[in-house]
Amino acid sequence: MENKYNFNLNPPQLSDEDIAKHQDFEALLAQVPVQVETPPATPAKPARKYRLLYFAGAAAAACLLGFFFYHTTVIAPQKADQAYFAEKPFIDPPFKAIQANYTERKVNANQGGIFEYENGSKLIVPAAAFIDDQGNVIEGYVEIRYREFHDFVDFFISGIPMQYDSLGTTYQLESAGMVEIYAEQDGKKVNVAPGKKIDVELVSEIMVPSSDRAKMPKFNVYKLNTDKRNWVYNGRDNIEVLEEEKPKLNAEEEVVEIKFQEEIADLRQQEQRKLKTIESSLNRPVAPVRPVLGDEDEDSFEFKFSEEEIIDSDDELQNNINNTEQNIQKLRKIYEGTMWRPAPNNPEYNKEAARNITWEDAKIERINNRDYILTLISGNSSMKVNVNPILLGKQYDRAIKEFNQQFAAYETQLAEREAQLAEQKAALRKRYEALRKIEEEKYEEKLKVLRDKGMDHVATDEMIRKKIVNRFQATTFGIWNCDRPIPPFLVRVNGEFKDASQNEFNGNTAFLVNKNRNTVCRFHTRKGAKVNFNKDSDNMMWLVTPENKLALFPPEEFRQINKQEKDFTFVMKVIDKKIETEEDVRKILEF
Repeated sequence: MENKYNFNLNPPQLSDEDIAKHQDFEALLAQVPVQVETPPATPAKPARKYRLLYFAGAAAAACLLGFFFYHTTVIAPQKADQAYFAEKPFIDPPFKAIQANYTERKVNANQGGIFEYENGSKLIVPAAAFIDDQGNVIEGYVEIRYREFHDFVDFFISGIPMQYDSLGTTYQLESAGMVEIYAEQDGKKVNVAPGKKIDVELVSEIMVPSSDRAKMPKFNVYKLNTDKRNWVYNGRDNIEVLEEEKPKLNAEEEVVEIKFQEEIADLRQQEQRKLKTIESSLNRPVAPVRPVLGDEDEDSFEFKFSEEEIIDSDDELQNNINNTEQNIQKLRKIYEGTMWRPAPNNPEYNKEAARNITWEDAKIERINNRDYILTLISGNSSMKVNVNPILLGKQYDRAIKEFNQQFAAYETQLAEREAQLAEQKAALRKRYEALRKIEEEKYEEKLKVLRDKGMDHVATDEMIRKKIVNRFQATTFGIWNCDRPIPPFLVRVNGEFKDASQNEFNGNTAFLVNKNRNTVCRFHTRKGAKVNFNKDSDNMMWLVTPENKLALFPPEEFRQINKQEKDFTFVMKVIDKKIETEEDVRKILEF
């Protein structure tokens, strides 16, 4: 009987409340009697496992992990592969000297910031987002290091595994982009503070069948746990399509496509305008500036106030004198005894003039808890000086106490603002997602009408490229991946691996990719190793020789494999090229 598979790449999405409800996965599994049979050691054909979903709890747990369920052959991990990779580093770069470079940005930990990268990706860092190993909030400047991984060559060079293990079954992850983030202060790594989240906007590309080009792709977010050697599901990936490759269409499809893209672009512009309106509807609180413990230098000065009394018969002039006296008394009360120094940025400041002129009046304006503008007045002349108080001893202690109070109030105000904005933005995105869904359904219906009328539909299995932005929140530093488990549209053969001189490759790590999926599979080479590949796509396999060269089994050779064969000898072509750079790898593996 022909196998009938029902692959569901886009299952109904759980709400955040549903996810939170089932966070205790182990307790949830304990309630569900799931039995997984072990296949025979040498079956005549692959053993088939079926899991029937009778319990709502099991379904919820599966969705929680980002799975899709289908009745199909589940490929259990081979024990030989498990033992082989268990003895190797979990992240195992094949070329230790070739790694993606980090981009470094400095951020004021007290204030946070927004950092945009060359390809359009962004990191949005909140204020007070970092702590040290003792749990103390980090202050001052912190260096954030960030790098991205986009395609199978990136994944291969990084040595980051793309397998997802759950309940004794290994799934392959297809990536929509991966990032690594960490931060340091004075050469020491820091951590993300509890309750803080770094917003990531990762610009990347994905390939989708042209028949699905109207559908918004759905991916999940996973965090790599290097201690447990596994990917951990962390929620849904919020994807927005920025650009897409134009598929091949006939004339009538072209008209429908253009209209659809115009409607989607208009909705996107409306959504962005309203998101900006929401963002500006609540004023962002101003972060206080941390006082600096000072020391006196040659540029420091002190306000000195004379007791000379000036009396004039002119009432208007006398009023001005009285106002000046009141201002001086106020300055004396607050600032007498405080030492000051000019701030670094002082376009109007003239040191000699400031010291040689007897100033009749002064005004001081507080910009924040550290910076002031001092206006010195003498007749019709004036001079503005940006100044900072020199805080010593008890003055510094009082300033720090005031700063801590202000910063606590600032964090509370900021959290309240972010919560209000997040709620409004989520509601807006949900509304526009529903509007886009309506347009997608209308588009698909129009295409269906054309096909039903007998139109020659050109774009059937063509793969098109979409430029996207993945939006998610990183709660810890490390490696984050926007992925989805992919179904095994597979042919399976028992492999043997040799070079052109019939020398065997045993005990190597082999890598396998197909052109339609953005992932890289890995397995342990040995006689009889199971090689699973996609019969409906171009495939390529390679390994790294002991001489640090690549041995390749190219796509044209894969196409020659008889789909009915159970055993196959892969004759690998050793590329006589020393691997020194990422470009060397890309030239060999390009397809």
